[in-house]
Amino acid sequence: MTQTNRPRKRPSKKTEALEIRLSPEEKSAFLDACQRAGRTASAVLRDAMRGYSQFGPMARLPGSPTMIVSAFAGASIGALLLLSAVQGTEPGEQDRLYGMSLFNSYAVSDFYDHELTLAEYLERSGSVQSTFEQMVLSQTDPDAIPAQDRTTIGERSGAIFGQLFIPANLDPALFRENMERVTDGCWAAMDDVRYARLRRRFESWDADQNGRVTAREFSDATLATIRQSFQLQDADGDGAIAIADFDPSIWQARDDANRAASETGGQGNVSMRSQSFHLPETACATERVWAQASAPTSPDDFFSAATREDGRLRPNSAAGMVASRDLDANGQISFAEFVATSGY
Repeated sequence: MTQTNRPRKRPSKKTEALEIRLSPEEKSAFLDACQRAGRTASAVLRDAMRGYSQFGPMARLPGSPTMIVSAFAGASIGALLLLSAVQGTEPGEQDRLYGMSLFNSYAVSDFYDHELTLAEYLERSGSVQSTFEQMVLSQTDPDAIPAQDRTTIGERSGAIFGQLFIPANLDPALFRENMERVTDGCWAAMDDVRYARLRRRFESWDADQNGRVTAREFSDATLATIRQSFQLQDADGDGAIAIADFDPSIWQARDDANRAASETGGQGNVSMRSQSFHLPETACATERVWAQASAPTSPDDFFSAATREDGRLRPNSAAGMVASRDLDANGQISFAEFVATSGY
């Protein structure tokens, strides 16, 4: 009896390869950033793809879970108070540089001297109007945006939304869709506030006040900001961010305590100083009529409304935000996960 050799069935692949084409400059900058962060390029790309798979374009645009929760936290009085205290670094953190992709994108003059001047920072930050123009291009022709500006556009637009639009109850989407209706006076008023904030921010980075920010100074300030943002969202202080940390009753209790502190002349003074960097109520009067923002997600809805009609997690919910950054799927965000998903 002749035995027929049947072809063996190949086992299903556990992994697949995906080829990505990009310019040599972009590849080099990406690999350098991964090396500085101590992560492999594959790991960074997998994290980005998982976030995009779950939340679609929301994972990378202004309005992403990260952006939403930052705005939600920033509206709290407690945010202004907690951000005034700089925390120390943990062992080993001083050996790593944070935020270098942003730093290198801002400090591109003077033959890459690895220092950032105020003039460089203001020039590369651009005006509010130019940032909006680049936001439009990012959806239609992203290659038309200079590489350095593509790196910083998320950080720039997020700051503009949180510092100018949310406090003024203006809808940035309506501005982006109707830029021709925005008056020169409104753009100018926004730039006045924005550039004042940028100067104050630069001063906070410049630890030795010599007018130049080094990579180490920028890294230290970036790490402090990451840690403060994490501690703000870790409402119960247990070292991890979970859905329970967004219980409105916890936030209300903390806000009440911070408000009491401000009334007694304590750290609440920081809140008063920060208010001077908001858009004046008399500015953008016409735009406040046609670009008024709809009611924001309430703390109660953010905490409790977790799913959409199709059953998927809502990005603008506590559950959606936690899921987007919970890399090991254990139901909470560790500080390491918070850093990794912050892009640093």
